[in-house]
Amino acid sequence: MTQAIALRQLLEEAGHEVCLTMVGKSRFRSLPRFFEERMGGTVTSFESPVLVADRRGQGVSVTRTALHSVLSLPSFTASVLRIRREISRHNPDVVINFFDLMCSISFLLRVRRPKHVCIGHQFYFQHPDFKSPPGGRLGRLALRVLIRCTALRSDLRLALSYRAGEPVGHGLRVVAPLIRSEILDAAASDGPHLLVYLLNPGYAEQIEDWHRANPGQQIHGFWDREGTSPETALAEGLTFHVLDDRKFVRLLSGCRALVTTAGFESVCEARYLGKPVLIVATEGHAEQRCNAADAHAAGAAVWADRFDLGLLDSIVGDASDRERFRAWVDRSRGEPARLIEDVVMGRSGFVEDGI
Repeated sequence: MTQAIALRQLLEEAGHEVCLTMVGKSRFRSLPRFFEERMGGTVTSFESPVLVADRRGQGVSVTRTALHSVLSLPSFTASVLRIRREISRHNPDVVINFFDLMCSISFLLRVRRPKHVCIGHQFYFQHPDFKSPPGGRLGRLALRVLIRCTALRSDLRLALSYRAGEPVGHGLRVVAPLIRSEILDAAASDGPHLLVYLLNPGYAEQIEDWHRANPGQQIHGFWDREGTSPETALAEGLTFHVLDDRKFVRLLSGCRALVTTAGFESVCEARYLGKPVLIVATEGHAEQRCNAADAHAAGAAVWADRFDLGLLDSIVGDASDRERFRAWVDRSRGEPARLIEDVVMGRSGFVEDGI
């Protein structure tokens, strides 16, 4: 969602209009209010596949995910048809797909279609520079299939990355992370608190355990736990918040380190601000395991098996790495918009995937 916000800012700065924002949802993931506000009232939602958490609310349950997907097939079919109708109604020059399978399938069924640009860090896993982590071969195979299926009939794939990379045939281009202007303009400072972001709220138990063993530490966390108040104090000095983009930026820019499950955007934002990062891949989540390995290899974060926040003390900051990363992001900020314009205007010469 923060990638979409950042790209909208870039496209509107270049004089383009975002006529509609469609976002996948499920009963397991609520849509944060800030996203609707920041996308300017253009947001509508549809049912989309999701990885379902296990009984502990921590890792991914393959059984629950498969059962939910099978039972939701009628809803997913309706989503594909609805996306097709909205594309026909608005007749855009280009559809930007942030790694959504329903959107990709809708293009497979179209004869006449607008340009289709797919964006995501996941496409970097197709790049020859990416080194897969050991183990989990079945999960990585499923992820590779998903990545291909999420770019059906794509005209361009933008692989968001921690570092630069050479173009690869069939329209795969490595680009700098899409970082929203609020992060670019933030003034970083070293405050007393640690910041935690969790994909699945069940991992808060590990944070509580560490905090109990290390009293006096100040921790602010963000989670997506249904039915909680905007702020939940789990202990003195340990507070979790519902997702709020402005509060997250404020707490990130002033924290001494970030602790997070292995997503992509928050790690890049922390790196841009020069914050040490500890990441833990969500159990059973092949994509997060690949992302954790990539972040660790790029020097963007330290990868751990569990939330042992004491490992942050062993992270040695590299000011030159931060400056190189910031310079690359700043220098490349307008590149995604230019590449999208080239595809729409037929200037790119890219070969369509034809997957």
